Amino acid sequence: YVNTHLARLLQELGTDVTPTELRIALDLCINGANRSILEAALTSPQNLGMGTTLVVGLFRSDRLLLAHVGDSRCYRLRDGALQQLTRDHSWLQEQIDAGLLTPQQAQHSEYGNLVTRALGVETMVQIDFNEFPVEPQDLYILCSDGLTNMIGDDDLAVLAQTVEDRLR
Repeated sequence: YVNTHLARLLQELGTDVTPTELRIALDLCINGANRSILEAALTSPQNLGMGTTLVVGLFRSDRLLLAHVGDSRCYRLRDGALQQLTRDHSWLQEQIDAGLLTPQQAQHSEYGNLVTRALGVETMVQIDFNEFPVEPQDLYILCSDGLTNMIGDDDLAVLAQTVEDRLR
């Protein structure tokens, strides 16, 4: 949904699109997807309680506009250092931010899948938008918790570095 509608909106906006217009287009598409998912969840018993997380990146010139909801993430590998650019919308992240858990304790928690924001759960979704400068050798990883629950940041950094080495 987001990809299809965003491609159409970007085509309509043309090449002189402003950062504000990009953000509005992303917001419209993500909220449209949210409404579609919520409608499917409310009208079909097998979809009751359904929801999902999302991370979207738009590259324009030397900038990256990121939008995300939930615990899907974006990482950037720059000069050999992997950095998480998004912040999880999860109960565990809130506990870490409050100083109640360490990141190491959170890794072993049974509450790892409790997201505090998701598409398809409420009528409106709160989206985090961030913009970052892009450098020519940057490598970006956009992924769901399906990846980050399987491998830690150290292993992800090694994987990203391996990919970067092969691309050179």
